[in-house]
Amino acid sequence: EYRGWDETHTGLAFLGIGVGVILGVIYSFVDHAKYAKLRKTSDDELGPEARLPESLVGCIAIPISLFWFAWTITPSIHFMVPLVGSIPFGFGFVLVYISTQNYLVDAYTIYAASVLAANTLMRSTLGAAFPLFTHRMYDALGINWASTIPAILATLCVPFPFLFWKYGARIRRRCKYAAQAEEVRCAAFNKVEG
Repeated sequence: EYRGWDETHTGLAFLGIGVGVILGVIYSFVDHAKYAKLRKTSDDELGPEARLPESLVGCIAIPISLFWFAWTITPSIHFMVPLVGSIPFGFGFVLVYISTQNYLVDAYTIYAASVLAANTLMRSTLGAAFPLFTHRMYDALGINWASTIPAILATLCVPFPFLFWKYGARIRRRCKYAAQAEEVRCAAFNKVEG
């Protein structure tokens, strides 16, 4: 709208995110190969936290990308600058999404379907709510500051993957369903070992 682009050009603005998604998928394949190798060579069972290293990278890439995008989106700056700035968003999104899904499945094994359904419901609810106010937010704040709000929110979320990576086992022990899933997982691991 601010650049005067038609629908065709507006669609091209998503190329950077697409490139980032492709890079994220490639990184994810490499990381999964490392995880599989570690799982085969490890004598101990790997906890769900072993799935989080991708998130540690992705959660940093997302706010960097969002701030970059927010402050280069103005029409006075060439359109390629924010487009390139959206690459880390696509990259980080894939890494956070995949590792979070894997973490939830590993942490809540017997309840995985319910946990993933709850996660999808929450994501979908937020996805449905945001369009209700974003247009007014951009009109009121302008494109730079309105685009900065998601960047700030993403920055506030950066510590969460690190906290779960370090304290995930303790956090899961306090959750009734995760603790039950852990008992089942450990029993299955010990049965395979024995």
